Amino acid sequence: MADRPDQAVKLYGSPDDRRREKIEAMVAAGLSARSDLVAFPLAVVQGPGGAFVGFAMRLVREHKPLFELYAPGARKVAFPDADYRFLVRSAANVAVAVAKVHEAGAVVGDINHSGILVSDKATAALIDADSFQFGERHLCRVGVPEYTPPELQSRRLDGIVRTPEHDAFGLAIVVFQLLFMGRHPFVGRYRGSGEMPIERAIAEHRFAYSAKGRSDMSPPPGAARPEDFPDEIGAMFEAAFGRNARARPRAPQWAEALRRLEGGLSRCPKNDIHYFPSAAGGCSWCRMERESGIVLFVAPLPKGTKQSDPGVAGFDLAGVWRSIQAVRLPAVDGLLPPLTQTAPQPSSEVAAFASAIRNRRRSGLAVLLVAAALLGWSGDLWLLCLPLTWWGYHLTWHGGSDLQRFVERDGRARSAYDAAIVDWRKRIGIEEVIARRRTLEKAKSIYDRLPGEEKRRLGELATQRRENQLQRHMESFPLRRAKIRGIGAGKLATLASYGIDTAAQVRRDRVLAVPGFGPVNSQELFAWRASVESRFVYNPSPTQQDRQDEDRVRREIANEASRLRGELSSGAADLRAAAVAVEQRMAVSDPVVDRAYQDLEQARIDLQALGAAAPTIALSPAPPSSSGGVGGAAWKPTSPSTPVASTPACPRCGGPMIRRTARRGARAGRPFMGCARYPTCRGSRPT
Repeated sequence: MADRPDQAVKLYGSPDDRRREKIEAMVAAGLSARSDLVAFPLAVVQGPGGAFVGFAMRLVREHKPLFELYAPGARKVAFPDADYRFLVRSAANVAVAVAKVHEAGAVVGDINHSGILVSDKATAALIDADSFQFGERHLCRVGVPEYTPPELQSRRLDGIVRTPEHDAFGLAIVVFQLLFMGRHPFVGRYRGSGEMPIERAIAEHRFAYSAKGRSDMSPPPGAARPEDFPDEIGAMFEAAFGRNARARPRAPQWAEALRRLEGGLSRCPKNDIHYFPSAAGGCSWCRMERESGIVLFVAPLPKGTKQSDPGVAGFDLAGVWRSIQAVRLPAVDGLLPPLTQTAPQPSSEVAAFASAIRNRRRSGLAVLLVAAALLGWSGDLWLLCLPLTWWGYHLTWHGGSDLQRFVERDGRARSAYDAAIVDWRKRIGIEEVIARRRTLEKAKSIYDRLPGEEKRRLGELATQRRENQLQRHMESFPLRRAKIRGIGAGKLATLASYGIDTAAQVRRDRVLAVPGFGPVNSQELFAWRASVESRFVYNPSPTQQDRQDEDRVRREIANEASRLRGELSSGAADLRAAAVAVEQRMAVSDPVVDRAYQDLEQARIDLQALGAAAPTIALSPAPPSSSGGVGGAAWKPTSPSTPVASTPACPRCGGPMIRRTARRGARAGRPFMGCARYPTCRGSRPT
């Protein structure tokens, strides 16, 4: 709202009496004064004629939807500095907000991830309060199935009186999603027959993580385990998702238990951004990253000690810039993490494929022998032998076309590996370090130009002195003090509504755009403006206002120079701290890249086992030791001694090629690359 920046208005497209009565009841009860964690209605908003159109509420600023926090991928963007402590604290604060709703005599009813917002300080806020239930008359008539308790699944919600027990189920799911990295407690592998959608799993009480083992469900791979958490948390989830609705933990119980959980978190000795429940006995997140190939938390790059402005006299730009240039930054090109070296064997699918090809070729040879025998027995059977020969030839030599799926698998694995490398380079912070360096280069460039900028702006003031004096002169004549024939109070109010209240704004184009003002009835107004302008006398000597304008320019330039000196003075320390952190991260194996590398290696080995050319994979060189400092030229990894091969494409059809041996001709016995679609395509390349 323009006059109340801390408030917002919600307008209904189709307001009705039921909504109006609920909003009026909430406003009359003063719910908005009972908690600043909930955007309760503050006032009824009326349209023309006093009709109900919506309500005013507290504006929730600098908060983001809950799903941007619990989902690892979204969290890296929306909450890049959040660790697990942040998630646990956010869960506790969500529970506190729900408790406040219940204390106010309301029920949320429609608990879901979109109606809960979280700030970068882990505070929670609830919105969409107009859908809350208030009393037993003003009901909550909506709900998201994924958060709806079993007893309400598949039922019409517009006539059901909600209770805190219903909220307790939805709250438990929200808490579970925050603690279990976005996993839903009723999603997993169903051991029965058919599909198991979330709604059915909830209705049938199939808690996938239950330690009681009666749900015929198991958690998805790479998920956290109930035993990773204290017994108290596990028992609360069992109660929340069990068959007794009255046993569900209430919001205050969750808030207290989650505070205890946060206090009992341990820091991982291998990854200092990982905080895990001590009950796990080891870092749950390291294990999950290895199993799932997903990075759960990203550590922010450190910064050096912030330096204040040393002042003009104490600032040596050349020396400061030499210090910044001396910080060595790793080069992005060719940068790879250490990769776990294994010797994978061809997959079982390759063995099955090779066996099928051998059987097919045996069958083809048998058909060819039959055709030859028939033809030898009687030449009159050539018409029968012709299709048999074609069939046998096809079985014997055309089976290689099925190799395409292995080539495509290798291509997908390589694409995934390349994408994992790009993502890893972002996560270790190398791009951010380079961006910091560019920011410092820009700051130096701006600082170098400040004296010239100050001179230019002061020159503009001198050039514009006459225009500025004239503008101030015209602004000193308000319309309301003028006596202009035909311009009364009503027309003055109209002009003011269009931003015309002094002689400075009386311009022909602006006045004629005002309703009721035309070329004729505006003549007196234009004449008054001309008379005011004719009384202007230019003073070529600087006035007090001119001196104030010049002082303002010098002050703005000085403030900008001070800011830039502080930024540049801190630059070397910032870069050095960040570069050291990046080099340390470069030396640590990454689970996502490692998994992609293993998949690519397996695809390569499978292709080699089938006789197809497989590309080699460039490995990471050992990063340099940081013990010698970070000064000097930028480090660039050495290139691999052998070139990286690429999967060859057929020169005729563009398809995959496999290694073959020439059987006749001048190159008999020598290897060559032949099209995998032979004999349909006879493209070839030398090896």
